[in-house]
Amino acid sequence: MNRIVFAAAAAALSTAAVFAAPQAFADDMKLSWADLDLSTPTGQKELGHRIDHITSAMCANQITTGTRLNTVERCRSDLKASLTAQVAAKEDHSRMALRN
Repeated sequence: MNRIVFAAAAAALSTAAVFAAPQAFADDMKLSWADLDLSTPTGQKELGHRIDHITSAMCANQITTGTRLNTVERCRSDLKASLTAQVAAKEDHSRMALRN
């Protein structure tokens, strides 16, 4: 249940048009955190590593010369923000479901 498919995450970004990753690659990228305890610093750190790894892979094919020099960093920061928000929303939803 605690999994985000990157194709959906990329589509949610305002900069989705700059992504150059092939669709097959994007479909294979998944962020899973069901095995992590996000209430601990260790779990949060591992989730951060997973997000960093995936954002680096997803944004690796960006043009890094000329007027698009900052495209890679913007891609990474936008994708990281989107994924972090999606994880938080799913975790909030799970906590609310447990209370009811």
